[in-house]
Formats: sequence, structure tokens, C-alpha cells
Amino acid sequence: MITHGTGDGHAAILDRIDHDETLELVREIRGAPRKMFRTDEEVAARRQEREERAAQQASLMAMESLAGAAGKATPAIKAAMEANAA
Repeated sequence: MITHGTGDGHAAILDRIDHDETLELVREIRGAPRKMFRTDEEVAARRQEREERAAQQASLMAMESLAGAAGKATPAIKAAMEANAA
């Protein structure tokens, strides 16, 4: 899969291209041996693993953000509790 995160519109253009089918056509035209390419099952497994890693990374980033927010709020909560106790 080709990805371009440049934000300049190239990604929208590339959305029109079926990269898997294009690769298969090039393989057929050029006569590349089939064993050079992963099976559909292998590709699906790799893509699933990639999606799972991305989801884990997003979850970790969310937890880090929450921890940072909690860390910033702790002194204010402590001060408020001390003020109420006085």
C-alpha cells in the first residue's frame, strides 16, 4: 500500500488506484515469479497486524495524554483540598 501524508492532494489521487491489482498486473506483464509475492492470506495477516499495532499506539498515546492531564491537575486538587481543610 502506498501512502503519502503530504497533505497536498496526492493521497486523494492515489485513492483511485488499486495498488494490489496494479502490482499483480505488473507481475503478470513482466513475468515475475509468483513466489516473489505473498499470498492473499499472508497479506491479510500483515495488514491486520499493522492495524492492531496502530490501534495499540493510539491507545497508548491516549493513556499518556490522560496521565499528563491528571499530573497537571493533581497540584490544583491538592491545593483546593488544603484550602477547604483550613
